Amino acid sequence: MNLFKTLFSPLSEGEQLAARNVGHFYGIDLLRGLAAIAVVIWHYQFFFQAGPLKPTEAPQDIDRTIQPLYSLLWPIYEHGHWAVQLFWMISGFVFAHIYAGRDTKLSDFALRRFARLYPLHLITLLVVAALQATSWWMVGGYQIVSRNDLYHFVLQIFMASQWGLQDGVSFNFPVWSVSIEEPIYLLFFFTALGIFARGIVRPLALVAVGAVLTHALHVETPKLFAMCVMFYYTGVCLYFLAAKLRRHLALTISTTVAGICAALLLSELRIGGRALPPYDIGFALFSPMVLLLGVIGYRPTTNLAASHFRWLGDATYSIYLWHFPVILLICIARTATGAGDLIFRSPLALAAWVATMTAIGCASFRWIERPAQHVIRRGLSATAKSPATASVERSSAASSKEQPA
Repeated sequence: MNLFKTLFSPLSEGEQLAARNVGHFYGIDLLRGLAAIAVVIWHYQFFFQAGPLKPTEAPQDIDRTIQPLYSLLWPIYEHGHWAVQLFWMISGFVFAHIYAGRDTKLSDFALRRFARLYPLHLITLLVVAALQATSWWMVGGYQIVSRNDLYHFVLQIFMASQWGLQDGVSFNFPVWSVSIEEPIYLLFFFTALGIFARGIVRPLALVAVGAVLTHALHVETPKLFAMCVMFYYTGVCLYFLAAKLRRHLALTISTTVAGICAALLLSELRIGGRALPPYDIGFALFSPMVLLLGVIGYRPTTNLAASHFRWLGDATYSIYLWHFPVILLICIARTATGAGDLIFRSPLALAAWVATMTAIGCASFRWIERPAQHVIRRGLSATAKSPATASVERSSAASSKEQPA
């Protein structure tokens, strides 16, 4: 009963101190990296697409069962795009850890978001534009994505590729999830200071609003914004719950098992002959996972064990943004040489694909992503910072725990 009552009270000084002592939730970071790998496997299907495409032409559907190890990896081959929902949930958890209850200046917050997201986005966008131009020149059409005109390039420049202004996917299209999340960052900034003033009530209310709108709306872009609110603030709620349940590991484990079982049951449920929407199943599946890893993060031994995989969490954004340009490069070569897709049916080819993208992601984080962040922050270091923000930046720089999606 006492535990239930604390859900409607702010985090105590002891709970806040315990969270600060964690510093970095390495298990959450590992889950984020695994979600990026799931997206890489989900997009493996593009190697079986027949190209090239003329402008506005849609790619053909493929038989996903021909992909290697389908009987084992079918959940990812069929539902790997659900990882975006997990990205949004993890973002809410991590941003709550960094900003909740702290007085941060908007200029500092915006600068950090820009430095974290934009440099790699711009680089990969230019690479994709060059690759698609090369494809048009070499084989007379585009690869995978066909709306690669000036209008959509401008939308991509402003990271507005999924704001309802687009006429389909374009250029480095996986960045759509970041495009949706950007306005939610701003919403979180204006709610962060007092988000836990009444315990879990405020973030939970935003989850409820997001969930109602997600189910009610039928226009794609508003629905995606609502869904992002739902999952993002679920992550915020889970951060709060992890702080409250940090000493109740057994209860958390049982909740996790129950949540996963519920997700499996929901995946089989039919209402009026229709399956439940993916976001309902994803909500039930991912929430207990994030909560459990959040609680485990308070245990130094297990958190330290997960820290050995920090490199994967660090590379998440780079893996996410670089994997599509690499797909384009391979597809251009395949189309130009007239090679078939037989090689891609090998499990070794799939393993090589995952290993290559992981290596590229790690190299990009070290040699492109992190240096670009430092250059931008140093270049604008004259901006005045509040003491609270300076403290947050030192903590974040030490742990590199922020992520885009």
